[in-house]
Amino acid sequence: MAAWFPVQLSLAAVFLFAGPHNWMEARYFAARMPVRWGAQRPFFVVAITGIAALSLTFSSIPLHRSVWHSATALWVLILLRMSRSEVFSIALPIAFGWMAFAWAVPGVADLALLFLHPLTALWFVHRQIGRTRPEWLAGFRMLAVALLPLASLVVWSHRASFAVPTLASFVQLLLPPTLVALHAFLELLHYGAWVFLLPLIGLASAPWDFGAIPLVRHRAGWPRLVKAALLAGAAAVTLLWVGFFLDYRTTREVYFTLAIVHVMAEVPFLVWLR
Repeated sequence: MAAWFPVQLSLAAVFLFAGPHNWMEARYFAARMPVRWGAQRPFFVVAITGIAALSLTFSSIPLHRSVWHSATALWVLILLRMSRSEVFSIALPIAFGWMAFAWAVPGVADLALLFLHPLTALWFVHRQIGRTRPEWLAGFRMLAVALLPLASLVVWSHRASFAVPTLASFVQLLLPPTLVALHAFLELLHYGAWVFLLPLIGLASAPWDFGAIPLVRHRAGWPRLVKAALLAGAAAVTLLWVGFFLDYRTTREVYFTLAIVHVMAEVPFLVWLR
């Protein structure tokens, strides 16, 4: 579908799954937030501060793209250091290499972010399978290593001779047809992981069963706040569908302006869930 109808697939996928996948992310993360932060309080404070600051400076407050990418790389390094992650020594040269890359070709760094983000959902799936379905891990790795590059190559090669409109996403870039098709393919994988696969293997109860969330059921939790936030999110999903129906283009632009928040929110959880 991505190879033959990339634009139509992208339009339909965003209409159907953009809002629900954000809601499912929030539900998934809420189920994993500790009731008491304790010694992890500094980590979560830095995480939340970084999400707010980087989201604002990406969309609302103009900041030179290279400065933004450098600040993001430093933020990730700080989170890895605070979590005492074993991958910090590996991430250090990668982060500084990313900074140099962003200063050399900031537009390409934005493009890389656009295509790396859909793959984060597959990393969450990988981590969740390792926790709850370890017998699936070998098969999942085989699919990710073998099938994903092959499918991407099919999409890329098929669209090489076709012209398609500009892609609108949380990074506004003019892309050639092959990259538009490839992004549509990866975008649908991202939505599928969050809307279908992760709820199936990563939640102990139905997504709408808020009582299963530790922050709701524990006496030291925030039951009213968490329930209100998730219900407000469900209402926002409905409003988003209405907006897409009435004025798809404007609603899509508004949505992707705000979408950088959930992109940034995924980073601390990727670090912390390790």
